Amino acid sequence: MYIKVILKDRKGNKHEVKVKNNSKISVPTSKFNLIKFAFSTNKLLFNFYCKLRKFNPKEFKIEKIETDNPLIAQQIAKTLPNMKVEFYPSDPDKIEQVIK
Repeated sequence: MYIKVILKDRKGNKHEVKVKNNSKISVPTSKFNLIKFAFSTNKLLFNFYCKLRKFNPKEFKIEKIETDNPLIAQQIAKTLPNMKVEFYPSDPDKIEQVIK
């Protein structure tokens, strides 16, 4: 699982903040997997918050959010309808490495 955010500062420079964890579950199919999925999602969100809070909201604007977690993508799209959220079923960086 991963979350990647593209931030833009006042000068127009772009910054990338990316957090990932090693969870293999993308869609939970049992109660046990649901618990593991929820724990992994919460851990991912906490690590993401810790990295993102270093950027001052007065200086930086979120331009785009990418994730492979359907729950996170859905909730961000509901909560922030003006935010551009892109859902990719797997990490696009890994896909590029496989293609090369």
